[in-house]
Order: sequence, then structure tokens, then C-alpha cells
Amino acid sequence: MGVVFALATGFNAAGCLLLESPVPLQTMNLSGSPVLLVPRTLAASWRGFYVAAEPDDGLPDLELAEGTSWQIDDTVDFDRPCTDYDRLCAMLHEDPCLVSIGNGHGVAFGPGHDLLGWCDEHQEIVAGVMPESRDRLVWQYQFTWRNPGPDLLLMNSCRHGADPDTSDGECFTVNLTPGLYEVATAKSAGPWAGTLCRFQSKQA
Repeated sequence: MGVVFALATGFNAAGCLLLESPVPLQTMNLSGSPVLLVPRTLAASWRGFYVAAEPDDGLPDLELAEGTSWQIDDTVDFDRPCTDYDRLCAMLHEDPCLVSIGNGHGVAFGPGHDLLGWCDEHQEIVAGVMPESRDRLVWQYQFTWRNPGPDLLLMNSCRHGADPDTSDGECFTVNLTPGLYEVATAKSAGPWAGTLCRFQSKQA
């Protein structure tokens, strides 16, 4: 995870985007995987691309503090999904989308983008880069989402929600006031195009 500035101005010698903007972002690079915004109270019900380990599976890929063991299932079958990650990817012809998790919902967004982040100032997930100007953004309403918040995780949708390690750059905390939110998206044009997913409170 890093705090960067999100207006791309070119590439450096290593071929990485140079980013510059007055709006700071927390960012992660997920190599095309969608990002998942999930209330922390629901996170343990999300299993990502893991399945429960069998006794003859050998060394597990993940062992949780509660004592359960998990193996990565990377077969990726959208027609017959056996992991939460498969189920999510099969739904993402709609982007963003509401994802059932436990007794509530999370919001998934941004497949195909490497750079994803969260902008506190505008309460937005940013896929790609932040536009230089917001004046010409056209917002499209997507759905209404109930956030039990206020403590949420923005994380790689591959990972297990009961293992919210925020030190590896693929998960960090987000704070949103509990309540109903209108979720809307806007796309920016130009050579450094990005897509924004905004969470606007419907509280009176």
C-alpha cells in the first residue's frame, strides 16, 4: 500500500507511471483482479479463491488463527464456481456489482485495472488514475448499498477475509459512516483514463 498522487504525467525510467495530484490516495496494485469493499463485520465470511483444505492436501496455503486450513483453488470456473472469487468474477459483467457476503453485501469494482485506490476526500474507489479535472465527469447511478460500517476493508478479492493482513499492500481499512449509499460511476477520458466509483450518503 502507498499514498500516491493520482494524476499520471508520464513514465519514469523503470516504466512506472508518474503520478501527481493534490488528492492523496491509498493505492494497491492487484494485477487486474477486482477490488472488494467489505464491512469488517462481514469480512470473515468471504473466502476469496480459497477452499477448505482436506486432510491429504499436505501443507495448507493458509492457516487461520481460529484453527482452519485453506488451499488456493485457481482452476477458475465461472460456469460452476466453487470459490467466492469465481462467483464474483462471473458477476462482473456488471461493474461495480453488489456481492452477497454473510448476512450483508460488499461492493466489487475494477477488474482489469492494475492500480486501484481509495480517495477519502471524495469517498471513491479509483481504478486507473484520477482525472485532472472533475468538471466533465458524468456520473451514472448503479445501485443503493447499505453499509453497516463504519469499519471496512478494501482488499484484493482473491484473499480470505478472515486474514486481513494490511501489511502486504493488498488490503487496507476504509471508514464510512453507517447508512445507505448511492453508488455511482464515472469514466475519465484521455491518455490516462480511469474509472471512479463513488459512495454518496443518502442520510438526511
